[in-house]
Parts: sequence; structure tokens; C-alpha cells
Amino acid sequence: MSLKILSTLVLALAVLFTACVPRPSPAPAPTAPSQPPPAPRRVPPPPRERNLLMNGGFETLEGEDPVAWKGSGRSYPGA
Repeated sequence: MSLKILSTLVLALAVLFTACVPRPSPAPAPTAPSQPPPAPRRVPPPPRERNLLMNGGFETLEGEDPVAWKGSGRSYPGA
């Protein structure tokens, strides 16, 4: 065998050997102790006189329509 073929064969065997050798797996990372989730923020409810849900909503009514709104289509059938 010529030296060129022999060196190519040795190189191929070295590459094949290193490709088949099992690699060591890294050590598992230490796990931090799990912390409980933060407590939800406590937001106080609005005062009773400003509570819009209990006092009828956001709009003041004028007849059947809220103030500054124009109702349309009530005279059409199916509206």
C-alpha cells in the first residue's frame, strides 16, 4: 500500500472511532427550590357612591337613550 492510501485509511478510522465514542452527558443543573406564586394584588373596591355597577352604569339616561347618544332605527320594523 502506498503511504497516501494508508494515511487516508488511518484518518478515516480515527474519524469513525471518535464519531462512535459516547460523549459524557453534562451534570444535571441544580434545581432551585420552587417558590410559591406571588399573592394577587389586593385592589380595594370603589366607594359605594362611585360604584358604577351598583349605581346604574356609565351613562345617564334621557328617556330610553343615554345622554349624548342618538337612537335611530326604532321606527323601522324588526329593529
